Amino acid sequence: MVHRRVLVTWLSLWVFLGGWAWAQGQVHKVSINDKRPWFTPNNLRVNVGDTVEWSNVSAGWHRMADVGGAFLSKTLAPGETFRFTFTKPGVYDVRCLTHPVYMRMKVFVGVDDATWQKEQYRIPTPTKVPPPNVKGDSGDEVWVCAQFSDTVQVIDPVSNRVRQVIRVEGDPHNIWPSEDGKYMYVTSWHKDFVTVIDAQSKRVLRSLKVGPNCAHVMYDPNDPNVVFATIQGSDYIVKFDREAGKVLKTYKMPREAPHGFWFTPKGKGHYVLVPHTIPAGGVTILNLDTDKMTLVETGVLSVAVGITPDGKKAYVANALSGTVSVVDVLNAKKIKDIQVGPGVIQLPVDPTGRYVVAAVGGTGEAVIIDTAKDEVIRRIPSGQSPHGVAYSHNGKYAWVTNEFDDHVTRITMGTWEAVKIPLLRAPYTGGNGLTSLTARFMISPPAPKVALGERSGGTP
Repeated sequence: MVHRRVLVTWLSLWVFLGGWAWAQGQVHKVSINDKRPWFTPNNLRVNVGDTVEWSNVSAGWHRMADVGGAFLSKTLAPGETFRFTFTKPGVYDVRCLTHPVYMRMKVFVGVDDATWQKEQYRIPTPTKVPPPNVKGDSGDEVWVCAQFSDTVQVIDPVSNRVRQVIRVEGDPHNIWPSEDGKYMYVTSWHKDFVTVIDAQSKRVLRSLKVGPNCAHVMYDPNDPNVVFATIQGSDYIVKFDREAGKVLKTYKMPREAPHGFWFTPKGKGHYVLVPHTIPAGGVTILNLDTDKMTLVETGVLSVAVGITPDGKKAYVANALSGTVSVVDVLNAKKIKDIQVGPGVIQLPVDPTGRYVVAAVGGTGEAVIIDTAKDEVIRRIPSGQSPHGVAYSHNGKYAWVTNEFDDHVTRITMGTWEAVKIPLLRAPYTGGNGLTSLTARFMISPPAPKVALGERSGGTP
């Protein structure tokens, strides 16, 4: 009798625990990686009530988010995990919010077979292009962060061909020259350091540790001996000595995830504008003379900034809103929004101050904005997921990278003719940030040339 009661008790417990486990649903595991396909698996089918656990098995920092707003994790350091239980059916577009363009997957919750087969996410396949037959002008060597191949590639502006490949670890994402053109600074977006390259010999000199998910880099035009970097994996930007690499100061931002910042040009105020790549978005205007910060609301997932040569007006890319916000810098006020399309990323103002070329990933276009009217005047097909934009020193050309295509698009400003320049190490080179040695003139205009017998600023 005692044995029978024990058996009944164990059977009851087994039924209870089994029913409890069924009610809780299953746990499905996803690995987060630093390299393609980034999520394993990158399509997952589950039932309502199931839980998904994302494990960061990479060496970088990542932050999980549903585009529809169902969840947002904290930034996951290597080895950390995040869980979410799906209680509503549907198709969830899940991204790493730090790297939202390419780190993407879908979770299918309680869907039918047709939906599962039809709507799976597939990483785009790069389109192969032949070398162009047209030539360019000398003087604007173009440096491209080919992020997925862990290289920086240098394009000869005359032949329009890659002439040098430099190995840079940690997903090189953004690049900027020193004021004297001696160095190139490269951020490693999946790591925590800036790589310094000798711009003449093309040799890697050293790495400077600055913080998790180091995103963009630029020197201070009013003090070119210091360099700033945005630390997207946290809530601050850093200032470091360009030679010693020592971090001199950190600036805690009012919001997290600072990304593609920009300085007002030398002599046009001493401001840096820092966008925030979180759902709340916004741009922080930091006065570097007083350390005063003002947050301006712009749009969803604000990712990059461009500033006019007079330092008065800024353009802020809001990737998920699909808008460009026009901001009055001195009065810290949004003037208007310009609709350009989803996935807008970099958008520097050209050296003449007449145009903004905005890389719009969702439409595959370089969108041209007239700064006098703040209106879109042209859309130029570029490639799969345009990302970075740079200009020649005289504003004749714009170069646009394409994240899922293995080429850079060169646009002749004014005529809007487009030429595609293939990168090496294809397929999946992953063009992101790019610059030229003369890009420094955008924030540090060269002194005007003085004719023989004249004095600067005076009369003969």
